[in-house]
Amino acid sequence: GASLPLLAGLPVFAKPAPKPAAVASQAIQGLMKLFSPEIQTTIGACFDRGKVNLGAGADEDGSVICGDGFRESPVAYNTYVETYSNVLAASALVAMRTALKSNPQVRPELVIQAVNSSYGQQRLRREMRKVITESELVASNSPQSVNYLTDSILERVRPYVKTSRTFNNLLGNPDQYSQVVRNFCIPPGMAIDAAQTLVPNLAPVQLYAICIQNSGLAEEIQGRLK
Repeated sequence: GASLPLLAGLPVFAKPAPKPAAVASQAIQGLMKLFSPEIQTTIGACFDRGKVNLGAGADEDGSVICGDGFRESPVAYNTYVETYSNVLAASALVAMRTALKSNPQVRPELVIQAVNSSYGQQRLRREMRKVITESELVASNSPQSVNYLTDSILERVRPYVKTSRTFNNLLGNPDQYSQVVRNFCIPPGMAIDAAQTLVPNLAPVQLYAICIQNSGLAEEIQGRLK
């Protein structure tokens, strides 16, 4: 139905085709290269230590706890949740746009309608949980981590799929787009709050979406999954 292109071609929410974990892992590593070293460090927290255990909450010093129990990460729990959820929400939204482009017979209005139906919401949540689990984006021994990340991403996706206008406004106007590409999407890049000062009308999800769109990563992964 109309909700089919929801997650097609998405870097991280790729359909469990070839090897979802490998595809997701490559996608995350590709995404990390787009941003400043600080953002890269945040996205890569616990990458080789069983990923982040969101279900464990923050450590006493406010940092993340890794899936293997490691507690010396320099990354703050709240920063991780916010950054990772924004990047993955941006990935999901850019993937929807990419999927729609490659399915011109599907009208965006129909997809928006489908996403906002209770069935669409449930399906989106179910598919997102499935891919987060299969791709081990967070600690696989913690179902709470999967649920928490899913909720956090959906919360950030919803405002952009409310109407065709919000969906079409994801990448800002041409001037904002080029400002972001020139200043935020290239390491050493800049911190997210500095980027928001530069283009004050864009939210973090939009800033990340512009980098992902500009990198061609969504198309590349979609091609890899065909």
